[in-house]
Amino acid sequence: MSEKSVYDQIKKQNGEAFAQEIRRFHNGIFELPNLKNMLKFAGRDAKPILEYLLFLKQKSENKNTTEEILAEDPFELLEKAGYTAYVANTLQKQNAIRKYFAKGEELCTFHDAKRFQKYYIINAIKENVDQIKRENFPHPKRQDEYGTSVISIQILKTGGFISIKNRYNHTVNNPDNTFNSNPDNIIPGLRKALEHYFNIRFTHSHALDLPDNYIMLNNQLIHYTAEWQGFYFGDYYYVKDDVLHELNQDYQIMADNFIIDLKNKKVFSPLSYLNDSFPEVLNAELQGKKLTLTRDKENNHYLFADNVQLMKINSKHKITELYLPTTKEIPDWCLMYNKTLEKFSAPNVLYINDKFLYHNKECHSLYLPKVLVIGNSCLHDNTKLSGLDLPSVQEIGNFFLYWNENCTFVNLPNVQIIGCDFLNCNHLLKELNVPKLEIIGNGFLEHNEKMEKIDLPSAHQIWNRFLYHNEICTSVNLPNVQTIEASFLNNNKALEKIDLPSVQRIGDRFLYNNEICTSVNLPNVQTIGNCFLYNHKTLEKIDLPSVQRIGDDFLYENENCTSVNLPNVQKIGRLFLEDNKKFVNLSIKQLREQLREMMTAKMERLNRWDPFLFPYVRRNQNERS
Repeated sequence: MSEKSVYDQIKKQNGEAFAQEIRRFHNGIFELPNLKNMLKFAGRDAKPILEYLLFLKQKSENKNTTEEILAEDPFELLEKAGYTAYVANTLQKQNAIRKYFAKGEELCTFHDAKRFQKYYIINAIKENVDQIKRENFPHPKRQDEYGTSVISIQILKTGGFISIKNRYNHTVNNPDNTFNSNPDNIIPGLRKALEHYFNIRFTHSHALDLPDNYIMLNNQLIHYTAEWQGFYFGDYYYVKDDVLHELNQDYQIMADNFIIDLKNKKVFSPLSYLNDSFPEVLNAELQGKKLTLTRDKENNHYLFADNVQLMKINSKHKITELYLPTTKEIPDWCLMYNKTLEKFSAPNVLYINDKFLYHNKECHSLYLPKVLVIGNSCLHDNTKLSGLDLPSVQEIGNFFLYWNENCTFVNLPNVQIIGCDFLNCNHLLKELNVPKLEIIGNGFLEHNEKMEKIDLPSAHQIWNRFLYHNEICTSVNLPNVQTIEASFLNNNKALEKIDLPSVQRIGDRFLYNNEICTSVNLPNVQTIGNCFLYNHKTLEKIDLPSVQRIGDDFLYENENCTSVNLPNVQKIGRLFLEDNKKFVNLSIKQLREQLREMMTAKMERLNRWDPFLFPYVRRNQNERS
């Protein structure tokens, strides 16, 4: 077949720009055998694969002159690379490496009881694996030391396909293509050794790596826009169990990992085992409506139901905009794995259940005017939402907008309960309107760096790490709070006074490392945990008329306190007022009366106060003498 004829075929199949790019790069590529079939699913952008196609051309020309390389033992090679490796030929061996994977990063291999029957699986563990800790890699990269410390090399037993999976799984991009699925990138010679050991051949030599987002299957170069646990999704096709399935382009389109079928008016996913509830939600919106699909010049698609736009699908077949006009409840796990949705609108939704848009990092527009309840882990890891306005919401679960980095204002005028880690690790929030908020979970606005004023007039219960590591807050209004758990405003440097008229219980590390507060009003507090105002330098006097129990390290390293009033205290922990230099007056009448007899006996024997109960008295007396 002539070069021009192949060019015309590629032009018709993959587009004129694709064919021209190949011709400009190297005309001879059109001489490759069966090129049209090889490129059928290679997409419409030739640039990423030009070097690889040229390599195949050169390999084809030199195939008869290539020197045969003797194969080594693959397990000896892996040992040289620092791995202990074995063939996982039973389910127990297949899943034996599961213990090395962090929660949320486990391979789908562990949930596939028949994987070892279809694949040759080589599990390889670095000899120093126990010294490589996940917490030391907060910004993972696919081939960093942690990611490659445990790998699973999986080769289709019929040959033609290899995948190398790492320890991060889908925390990183293309995790099933670790080392570009090239065993020689682990250690030279391993590809040949594996082919010889298992008596199979891969469909292509890995002398040159495939680009990211491409696999070679049955001598076809396949471009994919998304990969999930061994499933590959392209524009109008997907690969499941190493078989390519084509969509009917006349009435079907891929959107994320979902297939929208306009003819049958339904949405479904080959990944049904993931239990994503999105098809259920969208199918309800499509019921009984006329469906149309349009496309713009940038190759974005728009789905309409009765002339109302429900969805925008970008040129990479990712859902970027979604409108649900009639939906009232969003079930668990809806769009949990979507990473690209930018705009979401659901004007009639009342309830959102757990893990909605759990992995989404792009949503910057959220319209939910009627939502009353939001479940756990919704919009977890979202980094783009700059403001939040939910006028009707009353209850928000744990991890809502956890790790959002850009939100600057929050308006929740009717919220009463917020669970743990609300906007944890957000650094920019300045405005917060929650006048009816009563109960606040752990990690509320932890690591926020911009909030200067906190006004929570209805709050009565605050759990651990409230505004932990906020260093600039200067004003706190909590008139009705009764319980404050550990690490309240821990490491705050700017608060000069605090008035908590209703609080009865304070946990550990209250205002830990605040150095400038000069006024503390706690008239009703009865119990104080450890490290109360630890490392506080400026407080000169404190009146705690109702306190009965005080933990360890009370006002530890306070150098200026001269007056403490504790008329009803019954128990004081160790190192009370440790390192105080100016103490003059202490009122602990009730405690002295209760312990008088015991203390008298000890004073007679030691002729001094017991240093374990009141070490500051002896030290201050010595300093004054």
